[in-house]
Amino acid sequence: MAHKWAVDAVDRLLRDLHEVDAPFGGRTILFAGDMQQLLPVHRFAKDPAAYCFKTCAWFPLTKPLSLTVNVRAVADPMWAAFVASVGQGSPAVFPSECIVADVDALIAAVWPSGFKVDTNCCILTMTRDDASMINQRITNAFVGDPDPALSLDTALVSAELCLHLWVLMLKQLISLAGLRHIIISD
Repeated sequence: MAHKWAVDAVDRLLRDLHEVDAPFGGRTILFAGDMQQLLPVHRFAKDPAAYCFKTCAWFPLTKPLSLTVNVRAVADPMWAAFVASVGQGSPAVFPSECIVADVDALIAAVWPSGFKVDTNCCILTMTRDDASMINQRITNAFVGDPDPALSLDTALVSAELCLHLWVLMLKQLISLAGLRHIIISD
């Protein structure tokens, strides 16, 4: 579900662009999706529902439309009934075939025939710590020497740091290409 601040920013932008003081500058906006999905994640939120766009000042002016047939539910009616009951406020009691004893059993259930690159399997977690722990367990299951890859998820604050990271990434690219005998000094 979209975060309240993101949708409000679009609202303000369209009001400014069209110079009309009406929701979304008087334009028709279509929000499509499942309103029973997870709430937006806000790091320090005590109540994540407060960041849902349903709390926006313009939301009471919307006209909700509903689809009458859930095409995805046709393939698995038992799962569809479970998801619908949770969406209507029933407690989430998972079917026994969806419950595993521990993380290793979870990994084995998701990848029963081993890890293959071409599979469309994944494990979603609620926290980065859980994701890190599961990734470490999966990484430990591989045979051979690890070939780590660098990634960057923060803004670069200085040219020196940028150059240092560029050198590290260049070293990584050279080593990934199998040219391990070339050494680049910082």
